[in-house]
Amino acid sequence: MMNSGRTMERRAVAKQRTEANPINWKIMSALGVVLTLALGALAVIRAVDAQRPKGTDPQQIQALLLKAETASEQRNSAALGRLISENYQDSLGMTETQMRYQIADYLRNHRSIDVDIPANSIQVQLAPGGRTGSVRFHARVSAQGESSQNSMDIDMTCGLAKEPVRYFWLFSGEEWKVTSAEGYAGLEGI
Repeated sequence: MMNSGRTMERRAVAKQRTEANPINWKIMSALGVVLTLALGALAVIRAVDAQRPKGTDPQQIQALLLKAETASEQRNSAALGRLISENYQDSLGMTETQMRYQIADYLRNHRSIDVDIPANSIQVQLAPGGRTGSVRFHARVSAQGESSQNSMDIDMTCGLAKEPVRYFWLFSGEEWKVTSAEGYAGLEGI
C-alpha cells in the first residue's frame, strides 16, 4: 500500500506541473511579443534617424551639394529631383517641373558626367532665423555626349530653404531643398 501512496503523490505533483506550464507559456509568449515589438520600434527609430540630415546647417548644405555631385555622376535624375523644392523658381523662369525635366533630358543626352566641386569654393550664407539661405560654389563639369566630350567651369549660386519632409510616409522632418539656381545656363553647350 505504500507504493500506491507514492504513486498518487507523484501524480498530484505531475498534475500541478502541467497546470503551471500553460501559465508559464502564456507569460513567456507575452514577454516574447513585447520584446519583439520593442525591438521593431527601435529598428524603425534607427532607420528614421539614419535618414535625417546630420550636422549643422552649413554641413547639411555641403552634404546636399555632395549628393547632387554624386547623383549627377551616376546620371540619377530622380535623386537630383529630390533635392529640388516644389517652390523652385529661377531668373530664367524655370519652375520645379521644368527643372526636373531639363535635368532628366540633360542626363539622357550624356553618356558620362563628371562634376568636381572644390570644398574650399563652397560659401554658405544663412538668413536670420536659419530657415532660408544660399550657397555659392565653383564647379568643373565634364560631360561626354554622343559625339564629343567637353568641360566647363561654372560659378553657381543656389537659393535654399529648409522644408518639411516625411520619412517612411509617417515621420516628419526637415531638409534643405534648392529653391533657385543661377549660373547653370552655360551647361547647355556641353
